Amino acid sequence: MTGRTWSEDFPVGETVRVADRDAPLRITESGSPGAYRLYDGRGATIELRHQHDQCIIIIDAFYVIIRGLTLKRAGAGEPAQARPIGALEVSGGHDIVIEDCDISDCDRRDPATGFGRDYEAGILFRPPRRR
Repeated sequence: MTGRTWSEDFPVGETVRVADRDAPLRITESGSPGAYRLYDGRGATIELRHQHDQCIIIIDAFYVIIRGLTLKRAGAGEPAQARPIGALEVSGGHDIVIEDCDISDCDRRDPATGFGRDYEAGILFRPPRRR
């Protein structure tokens, strides 16, 4: 049996430089198979102080690279509210590459157990929206 994996060299088209911010980054624009859209956050932090549920929200975007961001303290509200949260949420996209990102403290702790809850993650994938 012979096998191989995809190349880790993705062709980059447009580059969007991401700066420090305290509000979620919404990504809705796609790249293409021959020109991925790169969101370059090397040296930048998205720090939400638990005021929003996601640091980055990707909605119906394809061929996107998220590179080098520090994502901190997503997840607003109390655990009992039971809505899914994640530092990075992908909703209906594909061919999304996440490289060299540092994700921390993006959950809500259950006061009864001291641990996180179901559907709270660093990266949260949702099925495509129906139109």
